[in-house]
Amino acid sequence: MLTRDRLERAIGAGQESAPIYNLALSDYRYVHPDHSLEIVIDRLGQTPGLLPVVSRSNMQQLVGMITSESLMQFVKAKSQGGAAAVSRTEGDIVHHEPAA
Repeated sequence: MLTRDRLERAIGAGQESAPIYNLALSDYRYVHPDHSLEIVIDRLGQTPGLLPVVSRSNMQQLVGMITSESLMQFVKAKSQGGAAAVSRTEGDIVHHEPAA
């Protein structure tokens, strides 16, 4: 995963031509679509604010991204008794299946 902060630091250090794999984090937290909200909150707290959601059957398939803001929007919508909410604002994507 490549964060904006790491990219900006690399550019500031004159590494514009460095391959992306040299700049990307190799050890990062992620969740699967079937993980509980408790796990999502715990892992999001261990990240720089961006939590990838990856397929359990194909770890290289990105299903969505969770940010602190998008998680709070989801929790707020659920607490107000609404159907599953999906936030698709610039930079924030929460992907989940509607409640049955």
